[in-house]
Amino acid sequence: MSRRLLYLAFLLFLNSSVWAAPIIKTSLNSGWFFQQTDHPDSTKWEPVNVPHTWNAKDAFDDQRGYYRGTGWYRRNLYVDAGWKGQKLFLDFEGVNKIATVFINGQKVGEHKGGYTAFSFDISPYVHYGSDNDLRVEVSNAPDPQIPPLEADFTFYGGIYRDVWLKVENPIHFAFAKYATPAVYVNTPQVSAESAQVKVRGTVRNESGKTNRLLVRSEIFSPEGKLVAVLNKVFTVRRNSDRDFEMVSKPLDKPQLWSPDAPNLYTVKTTVQLYHSNSILDRVESPLGFRWFKADPNLGFFLNGKPLKLHGLNRHQDYPGLGNALPDDLHKKDFELIKKMGANFVRLAHYPQAPEVYRECDRLGLLVWSEIPVVNEITESKEFTENCLNMQREQIHQTYNHPSVVMYGYMNEVFIRLAYTKQLSDSVRNRKIKNTLKLARELDSLTRSEAPGRLTVMALHQNPIYNKTGIADIPQVIGWNLYMGWYGGKYSDLGSFLDRQHAEHPNRCIMLSEYGPGSDVRLHTDHPEVWDYSEEYQFLSHASYRSQVDERPYVMGMAAWIFADFGSEGRADAIPHINQKGLMTYNRTPKDVYHYYQVMNDKLPRVAITGTNYTNRTYVADENGKSKHEVWVFTNSGQVTLYRNGEWINSQKPVDGIVKMQVPFVSGPNKLLAVTDMAEDSLVVNVKMIPRKLTAGEFHTIRVNVGSNCNFHDELTGENWIPDQPYQPGSFGYVGGDIYHSVTWKALSTQANIKGTDDDPLYQTMREGLKSYRFDVPEGCYKVTLLFAEPNSKAGQPQLIYNLMNDRAKQESDVRSFGISMNGEQEVGHFNLARDYGALRAVKKTFVVNVDKGEVLSVQFLPEHGKTLLSGIRIEKR
Repeated sequence: MSRRLLYLAFLLFLNSSVWAAPIIKTSLNSGWFFQQTDHPDSTKWEPVNVPHTWNAKDAFDDQRGYYRGTGWYRRNLYVDAGWKGQKLFLDFEGVNKIATVFINGQKVGEHKGGYTAFSFDISPYVHYGSDNDLRVEVSNAPDPQIPPLEADFTFYGGIYRDVWLKVENPIHFAFAKYATPAVYVNTPQVSAESAQVKVRGTVRNESGKTNRLLVRSEIFSPEGKLVAVLNKVFTVRRNSDRDFEMVSKPLDKPQLWSPDAPNLYTVKTTVQLYHSNSILDRVESPLGFRWFKADPNLGFFLNGKPLKLHGLNRHQDYPGLGNALPDDLHKKDFELIKKMGANFVRLAHYPQAPEVYRECDRLGLLVWSEIPVVNEITESKEFTENCLNMQREQIHQTYNHPSVVMYGYMNEVFIRLAYTKQLSDSVRNRKIKNTLKLARELDSLTRSEAPGRLTVMALHQNPIYNKTGIADIPQVIGWNLYMGWYGGKYSDLGSFLDRQHAEHPNRCIMLSEYGPGSDVRLHTDHPEVWDYSEEYQFLSHASYRSQVDERPYVMGMAAWIFADFGSEGRADAIPHINQKGLMTYNRTPKDVYHYYQVMNDKLPRVAITGTNYTNRTYVADENGKSKHEVWVFTNSGQVTLYRNGEWINSQKPVDGIVKMQVPFVSGPNKLLAVTDMAEDSLVVNVKMIPRKLTAGEFHTIRVNVGSNCNFHDELTGENWIPDQPYQPGSFGYVGGDIYHSVTWKALSTQANIKGTDDDPLYQTMREGLKSYRFDVPEGCYKVTLLFAEPNSKAGQPQLIYNLMNDRAKQESDVRSFGISMNGEQEVGHFNLARDYGALRAVKKTFVVNVDKGEVLSVQFLPEHGKTLLSGIRIEKR
């Protein structure tokens, strides 16, 4: 905003009456300069706008770790001479994680904690009628006194939410204490028949003299009709605060707020001099008439009716932006969540942008909001105070939002303790004691500051929470359960919940996290745990949904997670990304999203899976077709499936899923799924490889060796088909076993493969194979072999002073073999770790002539350790 416009705004305020304050609230998002350094250099500033993070790129590259340190921001701030005598505030919606603000070289204040807003009064520091130097020092460096200490998400640094300048009258609502207007609205009595509204708050008088004031609250219906007025007259001494409270008369038959009907009233509260029409300050607050409770046997109730909570968790980051999202992208996320049919969201694992809570109010999404005390605590007074302050800030900043029904304060807080074996009993007991003490303090504070909300914490699957008694502190327990991913089977969920309910019948419980990872590039007819296929993901989710819905005592469930998100230390099928999302990182829906969309809809729906799998490559049978399962979601009755107009089958769903064998043909296959009340269609384009390679035409065969999945390369459009054993006349492996990593015995390395974006091709492999054979017709073929050494320690030099040298162990770390093509050795002493390094993508390409009567056979000749292959491609030249 130009100086002229700012001055005009000031003049308009002086000549206005109702709704003229604050004088100015304007964004300061533009015009910043940034340096990533501890000590800024005057010549090296780069222009940026906020929201901004310095980790949008380095948290996703192949270098280990990302920058966690200091960054500096600066901008010019012109302060109009006409503002002298007014109060100027800088409002920051979010800076991660320590922010120190300076005006003209003077320190204004410091805020610790990366996920709550803060405000500083800069009036004493500015020069009026001139430019001012505004600087913010920001650090996301590890700090043992500020949660989170560690977590499975990236701690992006920067000023990553909006910044505002506010110009207020000397008499105003006491905004700066918790960066919230200090006007709080609730409903001490509410039912379908009548409701009361209580408005309370604090007025600050910095005018230098005692004033008699009028505070007025006007309540407007969702249609904008004035339905009630509350007035309070009182005197405020100079340079002091004064609390106020007003309660309305009962309002008849209020329009209730709920997920199905998110009716929002508005409360407009003003303060003015008594017997004056000039408004000194104004606050507009949302109001939703609703009441709720949690019952240990019957679950969750909203407005007197049982409501099963069906929702998800949400992280706040986005590709290319990190956590520095504009409000439009926050809004888009929650519109997608609502479109999925969710009625509940857990904001993991921190308070999120103000726009998020506004959207949840508007859309009708019930909210669990929490502070980031994750995995463990620091046993110190400073850490405790920071946690308590975060919870106060969270509550005050979100208090007026009817969507918020639960405040959380810990997530899996004993996970580090549970898996650390070397601690002595005395240290372990001390850590448990201090964690319980902090939990009780946070719970007590929450019940005191927000008596109308439920307190909640999330636990991982470990008996330590029951044994220590920490699970008895909050009003609601959320279990983070991953049976069928981190051990066990997904069908084990129900028995675990039943056992918990039987042993602790007075606890209110829900499922706060669940779900396996998936990659939209991976698909299979035979899903297995840790294969990262979309098919395994939605089978697990469907089973969990059914088991929760069968148990009325379970309040509900929150899937992990809305969309894939940044976690720099992870090595899923896409490194640095946690892939358990119902959508991809760029918000492409996975099949499981459509499953919930169908199951949550009150109207009949049907959806065919495979929207990310419309271009496929299959191996044909003797009739030129290829049978594969097609899965259909439905919330109604029997499903009839057609392919290119031909009837395939009719079947009733199990857990909302129908599975049918479909004989695909080469070319387009139009699938049509029909129920009595709904239908859906999907076109699948198929390329066929003849099963008998000499009997049909083909150009290229690509095999995802060691995997049960088809892999689609999004860049090239190539399809890599699943591994298969050799069959005469066709192709496949001879000998060997699928590689399993030590971690969870997964079907892959669970590691970032350097030098490729096609990690799933290299993460899976077959060890100890003798050969890969293709019974092709005569001709010239280009053969490409894909490798990656899965042992991250292989090839590392041994310490020469290790006198306890374990020769067998050393030899097991060495993998060396030869490669022959049709009996002619092409490579000898092939050592991936020595020549390329572990966990690195390696391609070897050969040209082979196959004479009449020959086949194409790639032999693997062991020397030390087991032979290895991740993928093979043959192209007819």
